[in-house]
Amino acid sequence: RKVYGGACIVENSQTPIPIDRWAVRMKKYSASKHAMAKEVARYITDGSTIFLDSGTTVYHVASYLADKKDITILTNSIRVAEVLGMNKNFQVYFIGGIIKTDILASSGVFATEFLSHFYHIDCAVISCDGFIPDKGTTEYSIELSVLKKVIIEKTEQIIVVADNSKIG
Repeated sequence: RKVYGGACIVENSQTPIPIDRWAVRMKKYSASKHAMAKEVARYITDGSTIFLDSGTTVYHVASYLADKKDITILTNSIRVAEVLGMNKNFQVYFIGGIIKTDILASSGVFATEFLSHFYHIDCAVISCDGFIPDKGTTEYSIELSVLKKVIIEKTEQIIVVADNSKIG
């Protein structure tokens, strides 16, 4: 609240709580994340082109794809690219751009430009920082929001993975 000569904190403000670091988020709701990831992997079919983003649950999805064949993967996650890049059954494209050091993911103008070279994505597995049931997903980063908007426009099937802490 603005006051003469400065500002003061307002109780019950709408200021977002800072996002936890990767290592902390990996440990939270781990069993739920693995269960979701295993289920999501069932929807990824051989021969498809998929996008995997940089969330912790999406990272777990990547670990359940090892037995898939002939998958083209687009990702902005350094961690996902590292996990899947060595698999000979996959063709992995890392989406360039500026690296967000807190999550080791790319975004920005170069990332969205890269995506213009792909006209169709079969399935996108995306995470979110929040989910409001009547409005959809939310992000802390405007750059990631723009990137995901481009992905969604090109994708046939969208799968959002979010644990219960993201709702509301």
